Amino acid sequence: MAEAEDFARGAGCRVMDLRVISPRAAQLLPFYLRLGYRETGTRPIPAELASKVPTHYVVMFKPLK
Repeated sequence: MAEAEDFARGAGCRVMDLRVISPRAAQLLPFYLRLGYRETGTRPIPAELASKVPTHYVVMFKPLK
């Protein structure tokens, strides 16, 4: 994550966004929260992506300083 954030900073980005699929949220959200990301809401999974279980994206962001 640090290298991806450094790359984004070097490209002039000021914010890093990511999406977590809801079935993995319990495992992944605490990890990203510790890295300084914050939840900003949810988004639906595109209809063309088949899923065997109900799912959505949890959207997160982190300002890059």
